[in-house]
Amino acid sequence: MVGARLVVTMNDDRQLLPGGWVAVRDGFVSALGGSVDPVPPADAVLDAADGLVTPGFVNTHHHLYQNLTRAFAPPRSGRRRTSGCASTRLAAR
Repeated sequence: MVGARLVVTMNDDRQLLPGGWVAVRDGFVSALGGSVDPVPPADAVLDAADGLVTPGFVNTHHHLYQNLTRAFAPPRSGRRRTSGCASTRLAAR
């Protein structure tokens, strides 16, 4: 991956590599470099198109399940939905 505006590493030093590149071998990051470092030979090259690259960062916070309900409209029962805490709902009965 070449052409990144910035490569932000997840190593202990949290290096910032302007104009950086990332080499991947067998699904793992094998090398990193900045704009002054020589890019190793590669079978395929992905242009990072002036983007931010964060190799090694795994975002475990996601809302993937929401994709299943995004366009789902709940059935209408004719009653208005109430809001508020449980004690407010119980007091209204």
